[in-house]
Amino acid sequence: MANDARTNTYTYLDGYVTAGNILEDDDATPATLLICFSGATYPMSLVFFGTKNVDVVYSIGKPTTEPLQGHDMYIYGYKEIVPITISVVDKTGVTGEQLIWRAEAELRRVVETYPLGSTRELERVTDNTQLFGMTKLYSVTYLLKYKRSKTA
Repeated sequence: MANDARTNTYTYLDGYVTAGNILEDDDATPATLLICFSGATYPMSLVFFGTKNVDVVYSIGKPTTEPLQGHDMYIYGYKEIVPITISVVDKTGVTGEQLIWRAEAELRRVVETYPLGSTRELERVTDNTQLFGMTKLYSVTYLLKYKRSKTA
């Protein structure tokens, strides 16, 4: 049985995103990362400033799926489009604008370095910076596109 697209994307990011490639302002300390599914039921302030004290969040949204049909009209696979939102905030030792750029660069590196299994494409779609209480929340959404067989 095939995994859902979010689980496949989580496994892909968890296996290849490297915290050591996303450094804090001192260019030596690796940022702390969280890779998760979107739609958390707890406040983001707890993620960035609470007990987790995470620097970068990669959240995986709900995918869209398009069936791929052969000339005989039978479905042989699916085209998956999975939104990935990267979020960061300004805090001690971390400048949000700089850190989000580094987190984006790491996502691009992963897709460029590990495109196979299913050929993956990455498209940047939105930049959404907003006030988050007294803190600025920097976020950007990418669409990870790939094709998979019915069994993958």
